[in-house]
Amino acid sequence: MRAAVETNPTQSYEGSKLEHIILNTIEQRSFVENHGTECFSGETSDDNIVLEKYDEIIKGGLPHMAHELWKYCALSLPPSSFINGNADVSLAYLDSESPLLNTFADAFLEPTEKRRNYAVLGSNRYFPKTMHGSFLSLSPSNAATVARKILKLIVETDLTVLGTSALLIPSALYSLVKYELVGTEIE
Repeated sequence: MRAAVETNPTQSYEGSKLEHIILNTIEQRSFVENHGTECFSGETSDDNIVLEKYDEIIKGGLPHMAHELWKYCALSLPPSSFINGNADVSLAYLDSESPLLNTFADAFLEPTEKRRNYAVLGSNRYFPKTMHGSFLSLSPSNAATVARKILKLIVETDLTVLGTSALLIPSALYSLVKYELVGTEIE
């Protein structure tokens, strides 16, 4: 399902819109089938190792990892690939179960001169040096780099490790943003 809605109709953000792209499991697989090679390498080819890994993950009984693979595949593409050809749009992922959904448009869609990166950091006490995957919004200049590296991690990691290392992606995401995107801000 796809829907575009006005952001906060009481305030004018110069026509900004929040575009919801909601895909079920079958549609997620179809998305990976259509965009997997482009997600992984930035180019199209006949060899879709992302789709192969997606199917392996599903057959291995790890649907949550298949969802992660799809998420980072979608985030690695330029927005113009699937949002009305508009390259000047920020992509964000927000879990449908997240309580942040109610205030997302108000908090993150107001246009600013400087696009920022937003993520939910893990608890310093229980999950230090991690980022929670339920919400991630990266500036257009960082999104593809981060998403492709996480996608590569998922594709190249053995299924057993994916199934037993719950903090693999949150830790890698933290390291990418903290240490590789020097000069960026996470709020």
